[in-house]
Amino acid sequence: MSGELNEHEAVMSGHGFYNRHSVLQAAAAELGMAALRSAAAVVPISAPPQPLIVADYGCSQGQNSLRPMGESIAALRARTGDPITVVHTDLPGNDFSALFESLAHDPASYLLTDGNAYALATGRSFYEEVLPPASVALGWSATTTHWLSAIPGPVPGHLNVQLSEDETVRAKFANQAASDWRGFLAARAAELDVGGRLVMVEPCSHPDGTIGSENVMRLMDDVLDELVADGRLDVDTAADTTIPAWLRTPAEYQEPIDDHPGLALVSGRVVEGFPSPLWTQFEGSGDVGTFVRAAVGSMRGWSEAMLAATIVDARDLDWFYARCGELGTADPERLHIKVFHIVLDIQRR
Repeated sequence: MSGELNEHEAVMSGHGFYNRHSVLQAAAAELGMAALRSAAAVVPISAPPQPLIVADYGCSQGQNSLRPMGESIAALRARTGDPITVVHTDLPGNDFSALFESLAHDPASYLLTDGNAYALATGRSFYEEVLPPASVALGWSATTTHWLSAIPGPVPGHLNVQLSEDETVRAKFANQAASDWRGFLAARAAELDVGGRLVMVEPCSHPDGTIGSENVMRLMDDVLDELVADGRLDVDTAADTTIPAWLRTPAEYQEPIDDHPGLALVSGRVVEGFPSPLWTQFEGSGDVGTFVRAAVGSMRGWSEAMLAATIVDARDLDWFYARCGELGTADPERLHIKVFHIVLDIQRR
C-alpha cells in the first residue's frame, strides 16, 4: 500500500461488495474486542480543545469498523462526555462512499448511537504517517497489514508467494513485509499519544510456515492455469498476477515491536486455526450451494480488484470466480479457510 495509486493497490471490491461479503474478516475482528475495550479503559483522555481521536487503520468499506469503533466509543464514554472523533483511514482507491453510507444508515453506526461522536476519513497509506504527531489516543486495525505496499516481483506458478518454493522470490516478499511493518510501527509511534494504545488482529502464518489457506490458494492457481491453457492469459501476465500479501509469523510481528524504542507490547496472543464461520454453517446445514456462493463471494471481495490489474477482461474475471465455484462445489474443502491470527495490544511509551 503505497501513498500513490498503483495497479496492484490492495483495495477491496467496490460498490459495497466487500461489505456484503466480509463475514470472515468480521469474525476475526471479534478476537480483538476484549483487548480493545481494556485499552480504551486506560488510554489518556485529552482535555478540550484537544480532540479525543480514535483511529481506524484500514477501514475498507466500513461495515466491519462499526462494532470496534462502537465498542471503543462506549468504553471511552464511560470516562468522558467530551466529543470523540473517529478517523477512518485507507488507500486512495478505497470505496469511501460505502463507508459513509454505513456510517449514515446502518443501525450499528456509532453516529446513530452516540450524539457526540464524529467521523472523518483520510485516503492515505498507513505505512506512512496519516495523522498529526501524538494525536491518537486509541488505534484499531484488523486484517490489514498482511497487504503489502508493493509487489517486489513476479511469482511464477502461484498467486500467493507463500506457496512458492523459490526461496529467492519468497525472500523478496518477506523483506518487503518486514520493511512495511517497520514503517507501520514508526508511523504509529509518531501518531499515538504517550500512553496511547493500538489494538490489532492480523492473519499470520504458523511458525512452521503454513498459512491455513493453502487449499484455497491452490484452487485459485489451478483456475489461473486454466485461463493460460485456454489462451485467455499469456504466461508472463499470469506470472504477474500476484496477490500483494505476506502472512508474517508471530515472531515477525512481535520482534520489531520489542526492538522499537517508542513502543511496548502489552500483550500478544496467537489464535490457531480460527474456524471459518462459513464452514461452520456448512457443517451444520450441509448446504453446498449456499456455502460455495458465500465462500466465492468472500474470495472475490478481497481479491477481485487486485486480479483485475492483469485479468483485464471482465468476462474472464467472471469466469475465474465461476470456475472456482464449480471446483468448490465438487470438493467444498478446497474453499475451507483455517487462518491463524495474532492479537496485538501495543502501547506508546
